[in-house]
Amino acid sequence: FRCQVTGPPELESAGVMFGSFTLILAGVASPRMGNPRATPPTTDEAFAVDAREFVSTRLLHRELDMTVYGTDKAGVCAVGTVHHPRGNIAVELLKAGLARVSDWSARMMPPSDVPAFRIAENNAKRANFGVWHSYEAPQISGASQISGLCVEALTGDTINILPD
Repeated sequence: FRCQVTGPPELESAGVMFGSFTLILAGVASPRMGNPRATPPTTDEAFAVDAREFVSTRLLHRELDMTVYGTDKAGVCAVGTVHHPRGNIAVELLKAGLARVSDWSARMMPPSDVPAFRIAENNAKRANFGVWHSYEAPQISGASQISGLCVEALTGDTINILPD
């Protein structure tokens, strides 16, 4: 990406007008492209090419407005949202089944934006689109109401139960 730098006056006064950076779309993780130059070479994950083409046809060679929320843990890539005239590209990836919700980057987003991501992913799961082509909802078997005695608290979110 090549972007025009606007914002803090100290950047503009330093003569920084253009720069390029890698942007990770906040809230989603799409299948990874393979690397034929790696040792050993890696192959594309299922639907990786489809996801790349989906984004390329909608964003490549276009002027974009973005909101940057932060960086990845290495501080190398920016994490943010692309504001496309037709909506959030990340939500559209989820609707098409070409990505999964990424909790680590979704935590950077405004909380009001996250429900649309969950709804889009759940709809793709139900329709068995893309990466969810073989998804089957978990089936609860047996009783869903159980009575018992808590015999040990293992952690803050895990307990041992002795059924009645």
